[in-house]
Order: sequence, then structure tokens, then C-alpha cells
Amino acid sequence: MNRIFLSVALTMALATLGVSILGRQTTTTQNATPQAEEPTIPEHIVYGMFLRDLSTFSEKAAEATRKGDVKSSDAYRNFYKGRAGWSNEEFAVLNQIAIECQRQLRLIDAKAKRIIEARQKLYYPDNKVRADGQLAPPSAELQKLQAEHDAVILSARDQIRLTLGEQLFQHLQQFLKRTVVPTITVSKVGN
Repeated sequence: MNRIFLSVALTMALATLGVSILGRQTTTTQNATPQAEEPTIPEHIVYGMFLRDLSTFSEKAAEATRKGDVKSSDAYRNFYKGRAGWSNEEFAVLNQIAIECQRQLRLIDAKAKRIIEARQKLYYPDNKVRADGQLAPPSAELQKLQAEHDAVILSARDQIRLTLGEQLFQHLQQFLKRTVVPTITVSKVGN
């Protein structure tokens, strides 16, 4: 029961912060009906997913190598590399940046988890939502950590641009637009 409640509390806190929940935008022109535009996905979301994938695939490749599973190791290691046509050197740079980014994000996430657990004890001492349905107010500390989280990802993006150069960075941008962005689901929460 505690795990379920903690999971619900974490989900609610992350949703409150807007970690990856975006709203669809609509535009209206004179004498026209509102039409839904393609939503703009913030770069911290796109790069966050991409860098997390790179880091995860790198970890899975290393695990498969330890187990002697060369085929799986190669598949994990080359998942993005083969699809994007990167050289070994370019891919090594991307992997190093991804691994460092994920290390920094884990530290921020650990702080957020401690805050969420403390808020759970304060606002939901019996692991129950109040009878009136009132939820805990948004946390300024969690909002600050969310901003730090996004800044780490954008810093990694900037590091990629500086390290690989503008031409390869633009190649990456196009690759992400073709492969990562279409996998992102946009939804609207609330009023």
C-alpha cells in the first residue's frame, strides 16, 4: 500500500511540475475556425528522452557484454548509432555526455524523492488522501529542482553542440525530429 501511495504521490508531484505534460495549442485566424497546431515539444523533453535512452542502452550493452551476449550488446550499443549514421568517435562523445547528464539527473531526482517523501508524511500521515480531496499545495522546492533538472538537460544539449560542431548538431536535430519527437505523446491536464 505504501508503494502504491508513494507512486501516486510521485506521479502527482511530477504532473504538478509539468515534467513532461504539455498542452495542445490552438490558433485562430480572422474568419476561421480554431485549428489544432502541431504542439511544440520543449527541447528539454526531447533531449531528456534521447540522452536517457543513450545512457540506458549503454548500460544494457555493458550488462549484455558481462553476460557474454554479444548480439544483444551490439544491438543496444548500435541502436541509435546505426540509425543516425554516426562515427564511433561522434557516438562516443554523445554517450559520454548522456552518461554524465544522467548522473547529474539522478542526484536531482534523489533530492526530489526525499522532498516528496517528507511531504507525504506531512500532508498524508496515514497514507490517505484527505476526506475532502484536498491535495498538498505545490512545492517551491520541487519546482526549483524541476528547473535544475531541465537546465542539466539543456546544458548537455549545448555541450553536444559545442563538442560536435554546428553541422553535426543540426544532423542530430533532424534525427531527433524524425525519430524521437514522433514518439512523444502530448496531453492536456486540468482545465
